Parts: sequence; C-alpha cells; structure tokens
Amino acid sequence: MRSIFMGTPEYAIPALEALLNSECHVVGVYVAPDRRGGRGLKWIVPPVKRFALKYGLEIKQPASLRSREEQEQLVALEPDIVVVAAYGLIVPRSILAVPKHGLLNIHPSLLPKYRGPSPVATAILQGDQQTGATIMLLNEQVDGGPIISQEVTDIDDDDTTEVLTDKLFFIGAQMLSDVLPAWLRGDITPVPQDERDASMTRKLVKQDGEINWRKSAREIQQMVKAFHPWPGCFTKWEGRRIKIVESAPIALKMDEKIGTVVQLEKFGIAAGITTGEGVLGLKVLQLEGGLPTNAAAFLRGHPSFLGASMES
Repeated sequence: MRSIFMGTPEYAIPALEALLNSECHVVGVYVAPDRRGGRGLKWIVPPVKRFALKYGLEIKQPASLRSREEQEQLVALEPDIVVVAAYGLIVPRSILAVPKHGLLNIHPSLLPKYRGPSPVATAILQGDQQTGATIMLLNEQVDGGPIISQEVTDIDDDDTTEVLTDKLFFIGAQMLSDVLPAWLRGDITPVPQDERDASMTRKLVKQDGEINWRKSAREIQQMVKAFHPWPGCFTKWEGRRIKIVESAPIALKMDEKIGTVVQLEKFGIAAGITTGEGVLGLKVLQLEGGLPTNAAAFLRGHPSFLGASMES
C-alpha cells in the first residue's frame, strides 16, 4: 500500500511515525518550504523534513500544490492513501480524487466544533474543559469532511496552546495507528458532520495578544495560555512591549487603579496587575528585546515596574 504524508511542524512527527509503522509504504513526504527566521534570518528547516531525512524518505517542498506540474508529480507517486497533519498548505480539489483511499486529516478539535486555523487556541480562550482530536476524510469544505474517528481529552489548567497542540496530535497519531488498518480494509464508514453544530475559527494576528486590563483576571489568564507561543500575550510599559509568559489569576479585590502593578508576596507571587475583576499574578515576564525572566528577578532588575500603570 503506497502512502504520502503531508506535515510540517514538530507535533506532526508522531503521525508520520505511525504511518511508517503501518502496512503502508511511505513513497513521499510533503513539507512546507524552508524559510528564513530568527536572528540573522537563517534558513529554518521544518522538523518533519529533518525527521524524514533520517529515514531516507523522498521529500517534496513545493510552495504550492496548485500548479499542474506539482499535481502531476504527486500523481506519479501513485499513492493509495494520503495522511495530512498540520501541513500548512492548501490541498487543491483536483488532488482529493487521486488516492483511492482518500486523504485522511488529523484535526485538533472535536469537529464540527472549531474548524479552521486556530482550534486549540480558541478552545482555551473560550474556557472549554474538554477538547479532542478528529481524523476526518478531506473534502472540498474546510475541515468539513466526514469523520472517521474522534477521541475526547481534558484541557488541564496549565495547558497552553503549545502543550495542548502536542497532546492532541499525539492522540491523533495513536488514533491513526488504530483505525488505519480497518480503514484500508473498508471496515469503517465515515460519519458526516452535523452542520448545525459547526463553528469556524480565524487566523490569529499579533494584535490579538494585546491585553485589555478591564477584562477579568481569569479572562486574561485564558489569553496568556491561548496565545502561547504565538502571538503572545502582552501589554506596554514605558513605551516598550512586555509579554506575560506565565501567570495565575487571583480572586482579590484591590483599591488600586485597573492596570496597576501591585505587590503579592503574601500570595507567594512577587507581583500582579489589577484587572476589571481580580488580580493577575505574574510568574514569568519578557521585556521586549530580552529573555523570559521570573517575576521576582524582573522586579529586582526593574524596581520602577512596581506601582507602574500598564498601557491598554
């Protein structure tokens, strides 16, 4: 059975491993192109590419799958099935009919809830207690294909988008190992999604992370977790952006103006910022151009921060 894998980030690797350990022969691995980033704008090689190179797998990195040439190259690989996990590029309609067993996609939500580009961050931002992973059959609708398998998991209090995404794609990879043999035998009938329960997420932008201190401490805490690692949750102090990397909401009423940095040593936290409801305890901060620093060390280095008023 000939297979193609499409995926790019670190958290997609378990799905590729599952495919390699299955009855399928991986004839190609599609990865988003290398890109420049970081200091010095050095070339960054996608994690899935690094992994695939170790196994001597054939790697394809087209900038798009829309051209006839790229589609012909994919057809020439004669895949019986394609598995997609956080690929990052749009798969054109013309490719959907190529593999006889279809394109299986791992999506980190309980579809039809939270379709689109930011399902994990949205679940955390909404304060959901549970989420899950879905394996679905790709069709022309964005994340709207019939469901092959789903698994529910709890969202832990300290789960960030980074942590929860890793967890959900690992669950998805385990599901893939379980369902792939039955799917290839034709023993699974995919279930159409109920459009009445469908919801769509949007792509996050940098400005989403800016804090409005009139929100409650709990709402801001959800932002801190949902927007880690990107776009980050930040405020401004003395004209510089300061990121709240780790925090904890505290049900405490104080007389200080909203957005004021206050001492919280009696709560075991160096400082916090007053909000529309409660205080956001600060654990780890990152000043623009600097490294993440625990709040106590940050205050020692920036004593004027205590008592300051945050811009919002």
